[in-house]
Amino acid sequence: MDRVKDISKMKIRAGYVLLKVHTKESLILAPAKKELSGPQVDYAEVIIVGPTIEDLTAGDIVIDFKSTEGFKWGSSQFAMVPRMNIGMAIERDNFKFKENAKKKPSPLDN
Repeated sequence: MDRVKDISKMKIRAGYVLLKVHTKESLILAPAKKELSGPQVDYAEVIIVGPTIEDLTAGDIVIDFKSTEGFKWGSSQFAMVPRMNIGMAIERDNFKFKENAKKKPSPLDN
């Protein structure tokens, strides 16, 4: 993946969605990975939708999804998720970003 210049221009399999995953931020020290319980993801951003997916677009915010696999690209975490594993998503302008966080104009900002 280090040789990919622009991840948003990748071609993905029909029925899949590429998500940029945003983890929860906390000042509390995290326990060892094997002891983690509960969701560690704050939200995810849709980067690419595969052919045949008509109800999601790049930039949408995903607030409920299931994935067991992810990968790092640059300084960000991504996941390839089948559409059927996305439970809830909303348009970007209908999502409140944390007030102290910068509102990112592009889902690809690292």
